Amino acid sequence: MVRWLEQVSRLAPRVHAVGLETRREAKRSGRRPEPSKRYLQRIKMPSFSERMGLVEPNEIFQIDSMDQALKNGLWNALIHYLDQIPSEKKLEIWTEFLKETADTFQDDIPFMETNSDWYSTLRRWFLEEAHWNEVYDFIEFIFEFNSISGSDGENATSEINRICKRENSAYRLIDGQFASVTDATEVNELVEVVSATSTEAFTPVREHLKCAMQMLSDRENPDYRNSIKESISAVESITNILSGKKHNGMKSALDKLEKQGVINLHPALKSAFEKMYGYTSDENGIRHALMGESNVRYEDAKYMLVVCSSFVNYLIAKTAP
Repeated sequence: MVRWLEQVSRLAPRVHAVGLETRREAKRSGRRPEPSKRYLQRIKMPSFSERMGLVEPNEIFQIDSMDQALKNGLWNALIHYLDQIPSEKKLEIWTEFLKETADTFQDDIPFMETNSDWYSTLRRWFLEEAHWNEVYDFIEFIFEFNSISGSDGENATSEINRICKRENSAYRLIDGQFASVTDATEVNELVEVVSATSTEAFTPVREHLKCAMQMLSDRENPDYRNSIKESISAVESITNILSGKKHNGMKSALDKLEKQGVINLHPALKSAFEKMYGYTSDENGIRHALMGESNVRYEDAKYMLVVCSSFVNYLIAKTAP
């Protein structure tokens, strides 16, 4: 996968300028088409961890990017419904969204014929030219203008969300609008934990978390069960390292850290982590050797990864000089 750093042409933050020319005019002029004013996008300075190639947040959640697999999947989800759009709605897309001139609109050629100007222009823009946020804007546009509605709208929404989940998009389509299902704070915890565990002393912790991230973000064969196992193992590892002793369970490890004065957890918070550890370790839990396939979903693995990363960050910060 192309690294996030390689996707940014300059390190300094930049904002995409507003372009008034049509995409067709931009192509003739040799300049890349620019998004309209409502699609302004800020490209942030990569963090230390990203610059060092230690973490690639977008491999887990596609927040401010869209890889080709996600684009292709969304196009495949839409293509059947686009063929059913009435001619007047296609004209709206042509003039109001693609910003093409009305006199160049043609709808007398079968939809998927390569010489269909409407189809070929839309396909090229969607798959090759559109910025990640414009793709989401386009989908919202066709729902807003009722180009896809009724049972078709429900079916299209279901398929779009299936693709978004499969490709780890940070967004889901809800009632015609995309909403974030991943908070920036969650991603920041993952970036921070890779940086915080970059020293040799915390290598086991970092390896557990890297495995958890890889298993969660594997789009071909995700392993949510073992991702959770690696996440909780990272917490187990950090408590053993900080206390200087391998413990039999989370309770004894936290007790030791409290006696050493490293942490002073509220009883309810301490109990929550002990129970979370128990969830992964009892006979029906994630890590039990005799357990078969568990009913573990993406949301479970993501929650555990973020929570365990946050707790590791907390413990390291508490023990910092």
